[in-house]
Amino acid sequence: MNDLPNNAADSGDSDQGALTVTLPIGAANFRLIREYGLYYADKTKFLYPIVKAPLPYFLSRPRRFGKTLLLETLECILRGQKDLFKGLWIDQSNYRWTPYPIIRLEMNKVVENDVETMKETLSHQLAEVAKNEGVENLEKNSPKIMLGDLINSLYQDTHQTVAILIDEYDAPIVEHLSDPPLAEKFRDALREFYGILKTNVKATGHIFVTGVSRFTQTSIFSKLNNLNDLTFNRDYAAICGLTAADLEVLLSDREARTLEILIKEGCLPPESDGRDLRRTIRNWYDGYTWDGETRVYNPWSVLSALNKAEISSDWYTSGTPNFLRQLGAKVLQDPEWINNIPDIQETDTYIDEIDKIPPEVLLLQAGYLTIKDIFYDGQSREFSLEVPNLEVKAALWPLAQALDLVDDKGTAQKWAEKTLDCLLKLDALGVEEAFSFYLNQFKHPSFKTNESQYQIFLETAFR
Repeated sequence: MNDLPNNAADSGDSDQGALTVTLPIGAANFRLIREYGLYYADKTKFLYPIVKAPLPYFLSRPRRFGKTLLLETLECILRGQKDLFKGLWIDQSNYRWTPYPIIRLEMNKVVENDVETMKETLSHQLAEVAKNEGVENLEKNSPKIMLGDLINSLYQDTHQTVAILIDEYDAPIVEHLSDPPLAEKFRDALREFYGILKTNVKATGHIFVTGVSRFTQTSIFSKLNNLNDLTFNRDYAAICGLTAADLEVLLSDREARTLEILIKEGCLPPESDGRDLRRTIRNWYDGYTWDGETRVYNPWSVLSALNKAEISSDWYTSGTPNFLRQLGAKVLQDPEWINNIPDIQETDTYIDEIDKIPPEVLLLQAGYLTIKDIFYDGQSREFSLEVPNLEVKAALWPLAQALDLVDDKGTAQKWAEKTLDCLLKLDALGVEEAFSFYLNQFKHPSFKTNESQYQIFLETAFR
């Protein structure tokens, strides 16, 4: 049994009474969550049709949205570990719990600065997988050949088709989107690697691939026959993320504590009740939808908020890629952009040319935008987009800082925090004083600075 992570929320507090629902803060290991009784949002109903038929599947969701835990859950099902699923939906189904050999790859762990180093790291990971699966003497070679050899060895040894689980398949590409030529080199290398899946159809069974973006020319979308892309499939709209029902379970023994602290800290008015608390959490962290109807909460943000009993932008501050900062700064140069976000076609979300990606597509896939409505023109679907919630709107301000509007970024950040604090406390005088201070921090306009850039603050802070 794995040790409980240091940042897992305590299951009890002597000052406030025992907490019966233990938050899985920082835990993406399904076995650990189940063995320690941490809270698990049951997604096995979504996984049931996936494990019933050995077909290839793909799912795109933003970072920290539960993709890794979903893949962990899927792996435990395919290994036949029924004991971990007592009380969950799939435990009551007619699933047969047949164990399969599994190759699971974590591509976020092979992110490197050059292709050759990535290949070396990937070869090492394949060797570790082989060792864990009981395959001895897997000859070191190129990642493509090693993957093919490993698939064939497992198939021959077990007489079972091999399940392939790939987490964050596009991580080496996404990491270098700010350098399109380099990103293309990683895409070309991954196309060769993933292409081996096409040549081992007989030996492979279940295939499940997760990622943030949908890059064509990586073999995932071009060479896997009958790929089931679940990204915008309405039947799987809640396969990741927390639902309103999940939130009720999480609040079952934390509502009074969280409400008391938020009122004490001035984040909620003194007369606030449970409805106000739910409305605040919903406004800050809900709003994500991939079918235009089913809305889910950002799981990372909700768990962090309840664990610390504070409303903050933990999701954004937990790590935003440089290319997103640059992209956000680019679109925010137009102060009207946030009010008139261009619609996109569903076909636009398949990225062909890395240096010509529509910014709205990347912001949608990265979780800074979500689907507002879906329209059908008889041939394809068109998405209208919007910013999902207050957490993301607050994150647009740090992105706007990339425009270099003020001399002292530290001062600007302190101002942003002070203004938000005053707004939450309904302190009109404090907001006025903060504005006066802030306006004095602007650089003097020059021929290089357009006045419209200064409007960005108002658009992002108060929309």
